[in-house]
Amino acid sequence: MLIKNCRIVGHEGITRGGILFSEGKIRKIGKVETSLDAKGLLLFPGLIDPHVHLRDPGSPHKEDFFTGTCAALAGGFTTVMDMPEYSSPPTITQKALREKEELASRKAVCDFHIRMGASGNNFEEIRKASPTSLKFFTAETNSPLTITDYSVISRHFSEFPRAKPICVHAEDQGVIDTLSKKYSDYPRIRGPLASAFALAKILALQKETNRRVHICHISTGLELELLKDAGKGVTWETTPHHLFMDTRDYSRLGAFAKTNPPLRSPQDRAALWKNLDRLEMIGTDHAPHTKEEKESGSPPSGIPGLETAFPLLLDACLKGKMRISRLSELCSRNPAKAFNLKSKGELALGFDADFVLVNPNETTTIRGDSLFTKCKWSPFEGRKLKGRIKRVFLRGTEVYRDGEGILAKPGYGKRVI
Repeated sequence: MLIKNCRIVGHEGITRGGILFSEGKIRKIGKVETSLDAKGLLLFPGLIDPHVHLRDPGSPHKEDFFTGTCAALAGGFTTVMDMPEYSSPPTITQKALREKEELASRKAVCDFHIRMGASGNNFEEIRKASPTSLKFFTAETNSPLTITDYSVISRHFSEFPRAKPICVHAEDQGVIDTLSKKYSDYPRIRGPLASAFALAKILALQKETNRRVHICHISTGLELELLKDAGKGVTWETTPHHLFMDTRDYSRLGAFAKTNPPLRSPQDRAALWKNLDRLEMIGTDHAPHTKEEKESGSPPSGIPGLETAFPLLLDACLKGKMRISRLSELCSRNPAKAFNLKSKGELALGFDADFVLVNPNETTTIRGDSLFTKCKWSPFEGRKLKGRIKRVFLRGTEVYRDGEGILAKPGYGKRVI
């Protein structure tokens, strides 16, 4: 197939022309003749989300691999990386990893990567499974992936192949325990100090072991200062909710804004925007819960984000808050490089024909009841944004069209490693 007359958004800027693709791969970039005229549209590489929680298996009332990957395509994400901790069983054994991959293969409509978890004692399971990435927490999160003993963390850092990334949710349990005796409000208990303490320890271990480490959801100015001295083996992400919301939103949203790490101060949010050129990538940390769960007496942490991340970021670009080519880097090229997805993330010959076509002159209004995610709510409800996703292609096949919805069938998504 051929697409012509579009503005192609790559990591080096925007060029005018077209793309020829066949058998799922990009064959030519430049002047082409075509049956699909994309005049006036922006063409982005398919987006890659390095951090999602699709709740499957275990909590299909919140989300599953079909609804979650439908949400991904509607949001422009053609590849997602699912986290291991909130599945049941958690993805900490070879058996659980293989069963989850098989489940996703039957249900997913976008491409996917299943991440394995590190626990306090699953070294042999990790060796047998030989996953391409790991994940663990350094503070209590009701998950067996919580490791507070830094000697155990050091062993994982030493034994897991150094070229493969280990993803870390860095909050320090000791700091959290201390602050919980002084404060009662959640954002203070899990405040910036908890994240900074944990990050400093992780960065020290990374230097000692000289391995690949990925830091999840950076959200504070303190963390940004520590990352200035990070080595080349360190990558990091931030989330749309930390870029577009802060502690002032708690009064409006209540538990619907509760997440780990919490929303931060306006000053921390401003620091993220100020350091945008240092940012490696965006991870939505898509973590849906039902409205009833959020309105309960013990609301869980987590915010849905797959369908709203790209529209929020695109709006920021079209309003001059960031370069549009940076969006291609943050959401496509950099995640692919960090997690060794060799055929993804770029508009280049031989790469997968994953594209997102956007009309910059239309608008998007976020409405929870129209989202594909099973939870049917968003903290960004009612926001009117510049730009609108019109069509999404995955490996050369159109999988989403504005006004028609998801065109792919369950099982079209493939596992990527």
